[in-house]
Amino acid sequence: MRFRTKRRLLHLSALLVVLAMLVSCGGGAATPAAQPTAAPEPTAAPAEPAANDPMAELIKAAQAEGELTTIALPHDWCNYGEVIEGFKAKYGLAVNELNPDAGSGDEVEAIRANKGNKGPQAPDVIDVGFSFGPQAQAEGLIAPYKVSTWDTIPDEVKDADGYWYGDYYGVLSFMVNKDIIAEAPQDWADLLKPEFAAAVGMSGDPRTSNQAILTVYASALANGGSLDDAQAGLDYFAQMNQAGNLVPVIANNGTVAKGETPVRITWDYNALSGADSFEGNPPVETVIPASGRLGGVYLQAISAYAPHPNAAKLWMEYLYSDEGQLGWMKGYCHPIREADMRARGVIPADLLAKLPDVSGAAFPSLEQQAAAKDVITKGWDSVVGANIQAADAAPAAPAADAMAELIKAAQAEGELTTIALPHDWCNYGEVIEGFKAKYGLTVNELNPDAGSGDEVEAIRANKGNKGPQAPDVIDVGFSFGPQAQAEGLIAPYKVSTWDTIPDEVKDADGYWYGDYYGVLSFMVNKDIIAEAPQDWADLLKPEFAAAVGMSGDPRTSNQAILTVYASALANGGSLDDAQAGLDYFAQMNQAGNLVPVIANNGTVAKGETPVRITWDYNALSGADSFEGNPPVETVIPASGRLGGVYLQAISAYAPHPNAAKLWMEYLYSDEGQLGWMKGYCHPIREADMRARGVIPADLLAKLPDVSGAAFPSLDQQAAAKKLITEGWDSIVGADVKAAE
Repeated sequence: MRFRTKRRLLHLSALLVVLAMLVSCGGGAATPAAQPTAAPEPTAAPAEPAANDPMAELIKAAQAEGELTTIALPHDWCNYGEVIEGFKAKYGLAVNELNPDAGSGDEVEAIRANKGNKGPQAPDVIDVGFSFGPQAQAEGLIAPYKVSTWDTIPDEVKDADGYWYGDYYGVLSFMVNKDIIAEAPQDWADLLKPEFAAAVGMSGDPRTSNQAILTVYASALANGGSLDDAQAGLDYFAQMNQAGNLVPVIANNGTVAKGETPVRITWDYNALSGADSFEGNPPVETVIPASGRLGGVYLQAISAYAPHPNAAKLWMEYLYSDEGQLGWMKGYCHPIREADMRARGVIPADLLAKLPDVSGAAFPSLEQQAAAKDVITKGWDSVVGANIQAADAAPAAPAADAMAELIKAAQAEGELTTIALPHDWCNYGEVIEGFKAKYGLTVNELNPDAGSGDEVEAIRANKGNKGPQAPDVIDVGFSFGPQAQAEGLIAPYKVSTWDTIPDEVKDADGYWYGDYYGVLSFMVNKDIIAEAPQDWADLLKPEFAAAVGMSGDPRTSNQAILTVYASALANGGSLDDAQAGLDYFAQMNQAGNLVPVIANNGTVAKGETPVRITWDYNALSGADSFEGNPPVETVIPASGRLGGVYLQAISAYAPHPNAAKLWMEYLYSDEGQLGWMKGYCHPIREADMRARGVIPADLLAKLPDVSGAAFPSLDQQAAAKKLITEGWDSIVGADVKAAE
């Protein structure tokens, strides 16, 4: 089955703005031009279409293609099994269903990976979390199309040009155990009443969990706040906490059933499916509050590289017809056109009885969500003061005796299962062998070429599996840590060297922690540039005319965006002010020093961009690949040092939990950190190790000193990205593109 937490939109929405930045670390390719397609007039069509009918022509063209390729549509998610069968029966097309358990990131990656492929592995359409739509659009991965029911899709949840459009959503609700709470609360104000003393639970920690943050946000709407003012939500929860009604435990179906949190605030589809799972024991009532209704949306889009573009358009017409929308509704998902359909009275009585009325739900924009998150996460402790935690807090770091016990317990388990650790990445081959030799455990290595999304998905897909396909540990991009934590997929653990990991790159409760990082650097072809630049100011000098290249288009590429961000730090800006970076690159462009070509190792070697701004590990490994021809110098600028981090975490469903903890102890020991350093990756504890003088001279000589590197938060990265991508054209004006 597909796990509902897997594609939970709004816990992702605030993080994936940054994921787009961290994942797209390389340069971008030129994207195909596409124009919005006029929608056919009718929503449905006869099996034998009439001539001169736009819908009939679309059906004919789709039937000529003969097939539609979907991805990530498990049959028990939003009733997709019936929806797909309905489409096939109506139009006579085959449906090729790729990886039903994939996540939103996997779907977007499937388009990227199959740009030139018209075969069965290339998806025509995707169904992804809200924030993935703008991301895919910015990368040129999706094509515009407006369905014939376009005007009935709320403006807040669709791209004006038709690149993406909301499909279904959930609304925050009260899941109530009726064995304990005879009269269910009907609105947020009710939860402050004495009859709900020690009864109300949030589905996460509002300092870290998106669902909990949005719970506070929703309550604001019911208490004098707005989508642009979340402060009222903090004040409301302060009242609830002072009244003794808020239970400081992360609520889930188990805490509802046991009566620990007989009122759980959660997405309505979670509440409804949870009630089904209880089979009446205990009985559950799901309440949509009368006010403060907040929705979380998924969306559809068509691949810009769809092998079957007409079948893709026909699929969209079907999904957004009343028939398709009702199909989703049967699976507890609110179709995006629900309000219109309720108003027209076309929803069958049994479905109206099955789902609560969520009309009037508000849908915040990405910018509004980011602003609300900032207010809530920063203000929770001082305004509310409730320390909401999972039942089990992170264990303390092992002392000597405890470490011996951990080793003994791990050896009793006998094995560790890893995933996505190729041996030539950060020297993982040697690191794994060192762990095996030190502790005598077997290491089962799953899919070394997997990505961060695949790693998180492997945990989701193996929650009930203690076999060899279930990973114990993951090594993922920075934004995937909070995501996995919010979904309850990872477990807290603090290694014995915890205090030497910078606070900015670890979860305070030990759920995830940075492991290694790269810093932006100058990769310099010394055959052409005799005196390498030492700081950002040098790149403005006449000797670097037509010499400097960025490793991507700063309107779309994360590495290029962070390049502008880094330059801001060296030119009067800060982590909270990236404007100085745009001004700096405007100067560089006006001076004629910026080459409007996406730089890579080839452009460096050929002298097209003899100075490339890139991650230091790219520069160093690139220099190795040249074998001295041309000679390359890698320079970490004296100022404006910006770092990009990966992180480790332990699966909450680890088959070998003690082996997983021991693996973390090894990785975060000096020995493990030095292992990564041998592979050009900066270990997260590098500053501490440099200060203690424990890094061998040959490694110190191999890696540049990156002390003082700044690590922006997810919120800071999101704000900088918005400023840079929106301001580049008007302020800098350089059209940085891939070479012909």
